[in-house]
Amino acid sequence: RVTKHVDPIIKERLRCAGEDWSLGVPLVEAVGQKQESSTRQLTLRVLTINFASIHTFTQALYNLAAYSQYAPLREEVDALIRGNGWKKEAMMRKVDSFLAEAQRLEGVLTSSAQRKAVKDPTLSDGTFAPKGTHVCIPTYVFHRNEAVYDNPGVFNSFRFSQLSDDEGASARHLMVGVTQDYFPFEFGKHTCAGRFLAANELKTMLAYILMSYDVRFEGGVSRPSIIHWDLNVIADPTARVMFRKRTCS
Repeated sequence: RVTKHVDPIIKERLRCAGEDWSLGVPLVEAVGQKQESSTRQLTLRVLTINFASIHTFTQALYNLAAYSQYAPLREEVDALIRGNGWKKEAMMRKVDSFLAEAQRLEGVLTSSAQRKAVKDPTLSDGTFAPKGTHVCIPTYVFHRNEAVYDNPGVFNSFRFSQLSDDEGASARHLMVGVTQDYFPFEFGKHTCAGRFLAANELKTMLAYILMSYDVRFEGGVSRPSIIHWDLNVIADPTARVMFRKRTCS
């Protein structure tokens, strides 16, 4: 069903690939790979990106419904929007921190930086990985490292904004930051190039909900547990979130 909507767009982009067009990154990578440039393969790429974005926002929404820490977030959003409008310049550090914490605890996968050895490398600790071996970094473990994070299993809305303030408003603790302790967007030269757009979109959506609605789980239930399937982290699809229009801003 998705293919019929995406197919004409893909064909037009491919037709114009030789011209000075700004193509999406996945399409640019696939244009020179015949087996990857079919409508089906490119549609699957689009769906994968959509899943990742929906997943992140769903987890954040669940956290918003579960933890009644509205006031600081709303105060920040209200002040910044009044001063800058709905612009990129409205740096929502607390909202950014809220989303970064959601990604730390409930990222899309329990591992990151998945690679396949094309040679026979010996790692710095002496581990030998024969050619063809698939390796990855256990993100789940790194993001719960007690040596780095206080109470790592507890959701702390302002964990990253506090870390940033402690380091003089350091940008390394923003949602899009990539360090050896935090890498939901991959690591190294393969770090997600679209993370800046994704972060701005997520912050805008969350800010709008904060300004417009009160949010809670139906029946006043607590936050549902996340579901682990293979390497995937999945938000409980049976949870029901209720929205109430705010009567004042």
